[in-house]
Amino acid sequence: MMFFVGIPLLFLEMAAGQRMRQGSIGVWKVISPWIGGVGYTSLMVCIIVGLYYSVLMAWNLFYLVQSFQSPLPWLLCPLSQNSSVDSECARTNPTTYFWYRKVLKATDEIEVDGKPLLHLSASVLVIWLIICISMIKGPKSTGKVPALYSMEVWRRTGNQLFLSLGPGFGSFTAISSYIPRSNNCIIDAYAVAFLNLLASLTTTVFVFAVMGHLVTDSNEKCYLMNAKKVMDLIIAQVLPPEAHPPDSLYYDPSSIYPKWLNNLPEHIKNRILPNLTECDLSKELNKVMFGPGVVIVTFSDIISLFSGPTFWSIITFLLLVNLGLST
Repeated sequence: MMFFVGIPLLFLEMAAGQRMRQGSIGVWKVISPWIGGVGYTSLMVCIIVGLYYSVLMAWNLFYLVQSFQSPLPWLLCPLSQNSSVDSECARTNPTTYFWYRKVLKATDEIEVDGKPLLHLSASVLVIWLIICISMIKGPKSTGKVPALYSMEVWRRTGNQLFLSLGPGFGSFTAISSYIPRSNNCIIDAYAVAFLNLLASLTTTVFVFAVMGHLVTDSNEKCYLMNAKKVMDLIIAQVLPPEAHPPDSLYYDPSSIYPKWLNNLPEHIKNRILPNLTECDLSKELNKVMFGPGVVIVTFSDIISLFSGPTFWSIITFLLLVNLGLST
């Protein structure tokens, strides 16, 4: 996709802007007044994406502000009124709870409305102020082989390419209009494309590795919860003592639990299974949140495992805010 679409479009935009000294709207009008609408269309796309992206940056800015405290607010589950750990947070994890209940203040149903959140509204306002100041100052301050046959994979890849690399928005045309005409924009197009590819691959590996960690952790919690249910049923004399899970299960749930369950006598297994929750790694993966917020939750979750999480949180969300502003 980068070779077929990304680099050719980048080169086209850079060359047009560099030669004609115009932004996206002006370039298309110079080519032909009849197709000037293409430039206005790219402007509309930029406005829509800008509105969308400003919300992402507002989230990152809020996390950045929240990072200036120790311990970080998403490290531990909050306490309820009776001084016990919040039950909803205990069922998931502190980072996911903080994201949905403290940042988004998400309701259980979409029909439940309310006033705009003050902390997010203020964050959006600050982001747009920074963008406006930056623009006033000017440009100087700124899988598997069978999957290749799937149209859905190519559609998603193209979507990622356009959002990360930015061809078709007209922004490269505008930026290139400030570059001297003697500049070699072919080298620029290749350099930008390959640096973007490197950054995207690095981020992808990190995010998916952390998502895998979260899924595995959630699956192990499911194993331990089932083991506790079995213990309770044995104590209540609903199940025989032979159903007792091994003590080693608590040290390595991922490998011990399936072996223990499969090695149980058939008549005991048939009595146990109706009382257990199904723990399946692939199903747990489908439960992992998706969309633009996944990176924020992923970063905040992995930061909580570092020593000195406050420092790393400030550095990480400062990076994400700057990355978003430049985009």
